[in-house]
Amino acid sequence: MYSVPIAPTGNMNENGIEDSPRSPAKIGVSYEPLLLENSRLLEELNLERERLCAAHERIQILEETVREQKKMHMAQYEVLGTSFKRETQTMKEEAEALGMKVALLEQQVDVLGDERRDNEIMITQLREAIERYELMQTDQG
Repeated sequence: MYSVPIAPTGNMNENGIEDSPRSPAKIGVSYEPLLLENSRLLEELNLERERLCAAHERIQILEETVREQKKMHMAQYEVLGTSFKRETQTMKEEAEALGMKVALLEQQVDVLGDERRDNEIMITQLREAIERYELMQTDQG
């Protein structure tokens, strides 16, 4: 195809075509191949634009999906965090309650230990009293 650089002059003929001494028509070049090439390029451009628009729509859908998944994951994280905090608090309360029970049992063991010592002392005193009584009975008898 024969191509001639065209510098626009701003002069248009009645068909809206550049009227210049260097216009393709005046130098013997037909507009038809140029129009066909232009049409083909416009069609390619439109196809590319459609592909880009479709890709852009897919990207927007993916971005929206990512935002929704992020919201869902954040909500799940918040629920899990709240649940974890609640479980942790429950465990702390149970540990405190068990600690108090252990302290109470230790006190009871201490009291029972004191009572046992007191009972052992009383038993020893009773044995000694019995031995003295038996000795007195033997001495009198």
